[in-house]
Amino acid sequence: MAPSPAAPATVGYNCTPSHHLPYAEQRQMEPAGAAVTTQTFSPQPPTNTPYTTTPPDSHFRIARGSKRMDRCWYAEGATLGDNAEGDNDVRASNTGKHMFKGVTDSVTDSHTNRSRRHRQYWVHPILQAHDHAGVFNNLYHDLQRYEEKFQAFCRLSVAQFDNLLQIIAVDLIFQDTQMRKAISAEERLLITFRFLATGESYASLHFQFRVGVTTISGIVRCTCVVIWQKLQPRVMPSPTEETWRQVAAGFQTVANFPHCLGAVDGKHVRVQQPPHSGSRYYNYKIFFSVVLMAVADANCKFVAIDVGAYGSTGDSRVLQTSQIGLQILRAGDTLPEAEPLPGSTDPVPFVMISDEAFPLLQNLLRPYPRRELDTRKRIFDFRLSRARRVVECTFGIMSSQWCVLGTTIKLDVRTVDNIIKACCVLHNYARPERTDEIIENQQANLDNVVNWDFQSPSNLGVAIRDHYVDYFMSPEGAVPWQYACVGDE
Repeated sequence: MAPSPAAPATVGYNCTPSHHLPYAEQRQMEPAGAAVTTQTFSPQPPTNTPYTTTPPDSHFRIARGSKRMDRCWYAEGATLGDNAEGDNDVRASNTGKHMFKGVTDSVTDSHTNRSRRHRQYWVHPILQAHDHAGVFNNLYHDLQRYEEKFQAFCRLSVAQFDNLLQIIAVDLIFQDTQMRKAISAEERLLITFRFLATGESYASLHFQFRVGVTTISGIVRCTCVVIWQKLQPRVMPSPTEETWRQVAAGFQTVANFPHCLGAVDGKHVRVQQPPHSGSRYYNYKIFFSVVLMAVADANCKFVAIDVGAYGSTGDSRVLQTSQIGLQILRAGDTLPEAEPLPGSTDPVPFVMISDEAFPLLQNLLRPYPRRELDTRKRIFDFRLSRARRVVECTFGIMSSQWCVLGTTIKLDVRTVDNIIKACCVLHNYARPERTDEIIENQQANLDNVVNWDFQSPSNLGVAIRDHYVDYFMSPEGAVPWQYACVGDE
C-alpha cells in the first residue's frame, strides 16, 4: 500500500489563513527576498499554469476594481512582468516555483445575469388592472361629488381643478399607441397633486394609481414644469409699477406700514444630498437643502421668487445674487418713485422689509439690533416685524397645503427646483383674495421673530430707517396700540 503524500509545507507563513488578516500583516508575512509587483491580468490564466481557487502553498491579496473583484494568489518567490508582445505574463523566479492565479468574477457575472434576465411580464398584472382599479378609476369620481373631501385630497376645489385642467391639458395629452393607451391629462394632474399634497414616494403612488414607478416619475416632472409655465404669467407675473403700488396699499391697510413693497425672506427646502456635492447644500440648520427666496404681499401671496441657491449660502448672499436682488433692488426700474409718507411732506423711497439676516439698503429695511434700544427703536422694530411676518405666514401656509415641502425630497435637484416653483404658483392660484386673516393688533415677541446677527448698514439705508422711526412717533404715523405692545404705556 502506497504511503499517503505528505502535507505541503508552508514555509515562512503563519498558520492563520492570510485572507483573514489585515493587509499590513499580509505584507509582513511575505517571504524575504520575494519581489512582488501588482499588475493587471487578462481573464485567462497561462496555459501551462495550474488554475486553482485554493492554492495550498500560496499567499493571496485582493485587488479591487471599479466593477469587479479579482482574487490573485502569488506563489512564494514569483515575479510578475510583461512579455515582448505586451501581454501580461507570469515569469517564474530562480526557485522554479510557479505562480497560481485565480479570478473570481462574481460581481461581473451577477451584473451580466441581471442585464440579460428576461422580463417575466410585459405589463405586470397589477398594472393591467389600471383601467378598472386604482384611485383614479374608483375614488376620483366619488370625490367630485363631495367638495370638502375633494379639496382635502387635491388641495384645490373642484372648480379650481377643472379650470386648471383646461389651462394645461393641451400640454399633458399624449397619443395612444398600438402597444398601450396613454394616461389621460386628468389622471396626470391628479397624480401630481397627490404627490405634492402628501410627499409620498413614487412606489406608494404606484400601488395607489396602478401606474409604473418610472411613469409616475416622468408624470410628476413634466406636469410641474407645465404648471409653472402656464400659471406663472397668470398668478405671479413680472411685477410692474402698478403691481408694487397695489402691494404697498395692502401693507398700509393690513399692517399699518406705508410704502412697503413686500416682505423678503428665505426658506430651506430639505433635499437628499446630491451626488458629488460635498457641503454645498449643507446649511446651518444641519441638513441638506436648496433655498427658496421670496417676496410676499399682505395677502400672503408671492410677488416674486428665486429658487435653487445652495443651502450653505446665507440669505444675504442669496438675495444679492438672485433675480430679486439684481432686477428689483439694484436696478429698481419698476419701483415707484419716492413719495412723501401719508401726512408728511418729505419724499421717502418705497422699501421692502426683512429680518437682520439681510443688509440695510436704500430699498430694504431691517430691524435695529437688540442692544441699547430706546422706546422709539423698539416701536419701529415691533411694527416692522409685525408686517414682515406675512412672508413667514406665506411659507407656513404653503408648506401645510403642499406637504412635499416638509419632507426630504429624494429627487434630482433640477426636479426639486421645478417642484418648488410649481408649489409657489399653485399657492397663489388657490389662495383666496382676502386679507382679513392678517395681523389684528397681535403682539410680537421680538426675541423670536428677529434674527439679531449684525451686519454693517449703508448710510442711505440708516437715514431712511431713522426717517421711519420719526414718522412712527409722529401723530401722522403713530397707532394707538403701539406703546402697549412694547411695554411702555
